[in-house]
Amino acid sequence: VICLQSYVRRWLAQEAVEQLKKERTRRLAWFEMQDRRCKEEKEEQLRDRRDRWMNPQSREDFSLLYHALEKWRTEEEQQINSTLRGAERKVALCSLVEQEMQLIAAIGRHQINVEANNHDKIVRNFLKKSAAPHQWESANGRLLQMDTAEDIRARELKELYNEISLYTVDKQQRITFLKKLKNNVKEHECQLVWDIIDLIDREIDLMSREIKEHNLEGLRKRICTLFLQYIKTPAFNPKVAKLLKVYKKPSELKHKMFFCHGCHRYLCSADFGSCASGRRSHRCRNCTRLDNIARSRDEDSVYKSILRRLRTDEHRLKTEATIPFLLQGSRLSRDAQTSLSPDTSSSSSGGSLRHSQALRPLAAPRNPVHKSYEQDR
Repeated sequence: VICLQSYVRRWLAQEAVEQLKKERTRRLAWFEMQDRRCKEEKEEQLRDRRDRWMNPQSREDFSLLYHALEKWRTEEEQQINSTLRGAERKVALCSLVEQEMQLIAAIGRHQINVEANNHDKIVRNFLKKSAAPHQWESANGRLLQMDTAEDIRARELKELYNEISLYTVDKQQRITFLKKLKNNVKEHECQLVWDIIDLIDREIDLMSREIKEHNLEGLRKRICTLFLQYIKTPAFNPKVAKLLKVYKKPSELKHKMFFCHGCHRYLCSADFGSCASGRRSHRCRNCTRLDNIARSRDEDSVYKSILRRLRTDEHRLKTEATIPFLLQGSRLSRDAQTSLSPDTSSSSSGGSLRHSQALRPLAAPRNPVHKSYEQDR
């Protein structure tokens, strides 16, 4: 009996050791997978940030570019102040200001081109939405479509705009498009229609005088702009009333318009951001963005990415946490900067220190702006 008990205990010990070895192997594999995933995510973030530096397309991309420019300027200024003295220091600082001006001008030129391209895309998407037919799903799951008189009118105006915005057609085809547009808009009598007809007659007259194409670009853009304004008028295109914020009564604007202390305009409440205390900001979003570019040049896309991933994880875990969905990227960046300050870090605990280190943004290359816009200079 004693011999059998010893064999049984030996077998149980071997099984326990094998189970511990399996758990250890599985845990080491999990750690390795987590390390590999973190490295891949970091490389992807650096690659995405580098692409945003070289080819910015959105406002966040340009904010990142201005932030990199400010970081480069601060490093260069610190290096000049620590190595040079007297007249040489003043000459180096003037040269630094000159380089900064050239880089800001290059960024501004690129931003103008991007905004022009984005404006054309926005107009195309708006016309596509306005000309889309009514859709609904039937009981058997089929998608049904129906065109109303408003949809047909919006589609006709969309086709007219696409034809008018083509500048590469020949002379006769361009005259045909202009006459078609004139016959379409002259059904209504107002100042906008008269201006469009006057510009159409002027372009036809200039084309008959063999004026060069590049001299007519400004006139053609004016026609497209006025015709787009014609399309966005609900009296001429009723379908756009569902896509634009058109207030039928002035009393509806009473509690929705606020005064901006930056641009001194009355704007909708959606154009203003909220402060940490819950109060509405005294400056609109556009003025706040311009002030950030001109002064501090802060950038919080890293914290927005952290907050977005945190919300995704909370949604996946299906927890009842509401704080990640109430936080904003700007507020998170201010809290992170406060926790990283020397005064706060000395009194913070180990958990908050680890949290602040997790929120620390990735290090940027030394001079990304200078490299990406070297040709423009």
